[in-house]
Amino acid sequence: MIDFIVAALPWIAIGVAIAVVISNFSNKKKRQNISEKPNETDSNKTETNETDTVEDYISYGKCIGMCIGTALMGIYGVTALSYGSCFGMLTGVVAGACIKKK
Repeated sequence: MIDFIVAALPWIAIGVAIAVVISNFSNKKKRQNISEKPNETDSNKTETNETDTVEDYISYGKCIGMCIGTALMGIYGVTALSYGSCFGMLTGVVAGACIKKK
């Protein structure tokens, strides 16, 4: 059973990473479509609203998640260390994407 779990972990990590990337790109497209809609200030003027961009903490989450995952799994050996850094980064990306900057 443990051999199956160890063999499946890289595929699970790849699947989660692909889901995060697809989600991130779809959110960026939605934000661009919203910001490209014209705002009518006067009857003669139309301008695009460029201040509606939403920022998040993805890069901070990746860094902190990788550090925590490496620290927690480093005591179990080299294989666990690589899984710890991988899943730590994925967890950090998900957490960082959920927290929006104000």
